[in-house]
Amino acid sequence: MNIILNSSKIEALLDQVVLADDLEKRKYLLNLIKAELAIAARDAAPFDQTVSSADPAVLRASQCISGLTPRQREILSRVLDGHPNKNIAADLGISQRTVENHRAKVMKKAGVKSLPALARMAFMAPDLLVAYTHRP
Repeated sequence: MNIILNSSKIEALLDQVVLADDLEKRKYLLNLIKAELAIAARDAAPFDQTVSSADPAVLRASQCISGLTPRQREILSRVLDGHPNKNIAADLGISQRTVENHRAKVMKKAGVKSLPALARMAFMAPDLLVAYTHRP
């Protein structure tokens, strides 16, 4: 589906997510982003019911996300949900440095230099991200 987003609003929200120091605030901001995307999809539906796989940005995002390892996808999902490296490491039973290395590899594979840019790419291919369950 071709959707025209108010990218400046989404980008501003993504920047706030990155800068937020409180997990609850990050979750709130991510929910706002999801709502903005849902509104854009709803508004676009009557005009274009077809999925455009020819969009170069969507193809690039899909290729990038599909090229990640399952662990990298899991960490990416948790990062996009606003979890800090320390919490991700504790949940997965790995070191914080290992999480940082996975994040760095994801950023390199995606060819992006910032978390908001990575989030924009990931939101173009949400079906490829893994769902995760919280591990005590």
